[in-house]
Amino acid sequence: MIEHIFSCPIYVDKINLKLLDKVNKIIKKHKTNFVSNVGGYQSPSIKTTKDLTELFANIDIKISQFYKRPLKFQSYWINKNNKYNYNKPHNHPGCLVSGVYYVNVPEDSGDIIFHAPYSDLVSSFMVEKDFHDLYIIKPKTNMLLLFPSWLKHSVEMSKSSKSRLSIAFNYS
Repeated sequence: MIEHIFSCPIYVDKINLKLLDKVNKIIKKHKTNFVSNVGGYQSPSIKTTKDLTELFANIDIKISQFYKRPLKFQSYWINKNNKYNYNKPHNHPGCLVSGVYYVNVPEDSGDIIFHAPYSDLVSSFMVEKDFHDLYIIKPKTNMLLLFPSWLKHSVEMSKSSKSRLSIAFNYS
């Protein structure tokens, strides 16, 4: 018998909303912030959903399906990655579920990479032979991802001359 004792769920869904104009208005309101991004634009944390009520009403439903109980919205921020921009490996301490909603995803604008929690603890030979230490998702426009906030993740360097826009968020 095999028991899977430490699974790590990732929720993938689609929410069809046209948010490009709203996101661009939010970007114009705020100067860039540098947290995990290398280049590009990252808004400061926004603590209210008033500019994106329809999106977060949908996300609240998806969070309940993913986590099996409602959680409290903490904040969101906008990411805009241009050519050669990327996001360093990071996690989101102080919350339970994090996520990203992709507003606009051009071809070759960088995949999201989830890093196995054990990858720092075993040799690279063991990881390659016996374990997978990375899980890569190719984002698409209108894709929603939810994942445990402790799960380290990064975004590959964009090779696209067009901007990728996403909305990242945290719930507790």
